[in-house]
Amino acid sequence: MPNDGYFNINTHVGALRSLVTYETKFYFKVSLPFIAGGIVGSMLFTSFLLETLYKGILYMISEKYRRSLGRKKLSTTRQIPRFTVAISLTMTLVYFLYLTVCRAAFDILNCQTTIPSTGIYYMASRPLEKCYIEGSMQSKLTPYAILVIIIYGFGMPGGIGVAFYLLRKRVMADQWLRVHGLGDTFARNKNLTLRKTCGQMYSMYQPQFYLWSTFILIRKLLLCAVGVMFRENPTYQMAGTLSIMFASFIMQVKALPFLDSKE
Repeated sequence: MPNDGYFNINTHVGALRSLVTYETKFYFKVSLPFIAGGIVGSMLFTSFLLETLYKGILYMISEKYRRSLGRKKLSTTRQIPRFTVAISLTMTLVYFLYLTVCRAAFDILNCQTTIPSTGIYYMASRPLEKCYIEGSMQSKLTPYAILVIIIYGFGMPGGIGVAFYLLRKRVMADQWLRVHGLGDTFARNKNLTLRKTCGQMYSMYQPQFYLWSTFILIRKLLLCAVGVMFRENPTYQMAGTLSIMFASFIMQVKALPFLDSKE
């Protein structure tokens, strides 16, 4: 019996290890923000269906509810759309996990040879995994890593920059109201839906610096890129990292984009 129990435990542990692999963890990191957004969206959609069903039943059986519903139609009160919660959560997770996801993608491309060199390259994050060999895990994940860097690494700051630039008047108007402690209702702020959807991306900055979050994302991407580009030369790697940080510091001190504590 003890041997059977020990065998069962080893079987379960082995099955768990075969499931939680480097490859599955990579896919999970990349898709985590969208999984969370999808779960929240599904919950909101389910809540909407249940609420609609409940109201439909009340409408059919309750005369009092039908009268109250008629009075509500005369009211001009506007509700915040439900989808803003799912979009806001997804954008928040994408923003804060941006560096983690980009680093996971760059780790796939970060291969180093041995010292002295044997002509064989290994992944820096997984030293026993060979690179540039057909059928290897690194070769299998390389197209996905490149796709993540293009879509996630360059696409997110570019998409946010283009969207905010096209909506700059609305974003700046909403931020001016936020600075003065106003705009929490549709009566005072016609851009309240925009604030609830993606306001976390510009709420910390002065109204004229609504695009500053894109500069922060670009800085994170450059730091990841420098780590991979100069992986074989620590001196250049440190010099590139310090150059990026110093340039970012100078830009921030010069512009002072963040809101003051009083604001």
